Amino acid sequence: MGCNDLEGFSDVARDHAMYPRNNGQLTDCDGHARILGPCGDTMEFWVVVRNGIVHKASFITDGCGSSLACGSMATVLVEGGRIGDAAVLRQGDILTALGGLPPEFEHCALLAANTLKAACEDCLERKKETPGERHGERTACYTCGEGKCFSSGREMGENDEDLKDRSILKYNKEVVRMKIAIPLADGKLAMHFGHCECFALVEVNPAEKKILKREDIEAPPHEPGLLPPWLSQHGAKLIIAGGMGSRARELFAQHGIQVIIGAPADTPESLVGDYLSGTLRTGDNVCDH
Repeated sequence: MGCNDLEGFSDVARDHAMYPRNNGQLTDCDGHARILGPCGDTMEFWVVVRNGIVHKASFITDGCGSSLACGSMATVLVEGGRIGDAAVLRQGDILTALGGLPPEFEHCALLAANTLKAACEDCLERKKETPGERHGERTACYTCGEGKCFSSGREMGENDEDLKDRSILKYNKEVVRMKIAIPLADGKLAMHFGHCECFALVEVNPAEKKILKREDIEAPPHEPGLLPPWLSQHGAKLIIAGGMGSRARELFAQHGIQVIIGAPADTPESLVGDYLSGTLRTGDNVCDH
């Protein structure tokens, strides 16, 4: 498979490979890492963290479409979430969110996850945050007795690696979440995106393929360029639509929101359930402008 050959990619993976989100270097960051994978591809991540939340994440890679897709999706999944959760994003989380990749390219998701983890660890080391501090807790430290170093929370006789593993299990139980936006008309997907009655915001756990909750919000007045920043402010990371113009898709990409077009006029639960299971069927883009 060449760099421009995306055969076997899902619609979501193809979109991220062709239009990668958050692709580019951050000059002012809180954490950074660069890893050369065994496949020969290099992945590089930057993270900006504010009050324990990933405010911005970006990446670059010299790899092909699969590396671009995995790096892009990794940044989308962690932005707006806690730094501790970003540090334990798994290969499977990225692959699930992408709708899978051809088996020979699944290693790209592992490279993205490992590089992002290293960037998060670099951030935490710079900030000298302990797992307890990240979650609003303080624990005594067997080393310094003050709870201000990584060893905070160490049990007697526990080495650094064991402490790290236990801390991840104890303090990072919350899974990665994402919000999917669906334009509605009469309770089902509205085929004319810009003139929908409201949006269903469906929060999901991509790793466990579960719908967590749904919130319906009234659509704002129809104005060119308004919906991308508006949905971004509501936390949407993905839009399932019947059709959408090329300019609108570009604007959503600029706001870190991926778009799936050609979906059928079905209920939000059905569409999201099919997306999570990898069975969402899409057809032609019903919008030609």
